[in-house]
Amino acid sequence: MKKIMMLDDKRHKLLLDPINQSILKELVFNEYSVTDLSRKLKLPTVKLWRRIVKLSESGIIELVKSENVKNMQKKFYRAAALSYQPAKPMSFEPKDQTLKEALKLYVEIQQAIIANIMSPNEVPASVKNIVDYSIYNTLDSFCRVMLDKSTLEKMRQIKYDLEKSSKYGNQIF
Repeated sequence: MKKIMMLDDKRHKLLLDPINQSILKELVFNEYSVTDLSRKLKLPTVKLWRRIVKLSESGIIELVKSENVKNMQKKFYRAAALSYQPAKPMSFEPKDQTLKEALKLYVEIQQAIIANIMSPNEVPASVKNIVDYSIYNTLDSFCRVMLDKSTLEKMRQIKYDLEKSSKYGNQIF
């Protein structure tokens, strides 16, 4: 299982659906067959199966094992990652040049945090509590990046740029 999966527009749209989010939430914690998951989520098996196929084809979830049960194959799925991020964040373009520069630095810091979380991007097989692991890893990566000298310098520059922009008062807002 990956720590973070970057999503293209097509996969991102799949995760905007509340039912798909419920499916994914369950599959982060445990492996499920379609039948078992449909019972847990109280959804018709066929409806759930169609969604599982789409999520599996997109790589958002993965087949982890198959068992033969009474001449039938029972397939078990799990989430392919602990967390999912859109590859293209929503972009806003400030009109004020100083704010543009500050925003660029902010985005660089965000990207550094994500890169730190993703290095390496595989969850160790020995992890027993996936939620605590994910939270710990995210917070640890945040601290590592935020305490880095280059990040602190970027933050000082952002603060300076904001103070510079605030001198304009309501003219820019």
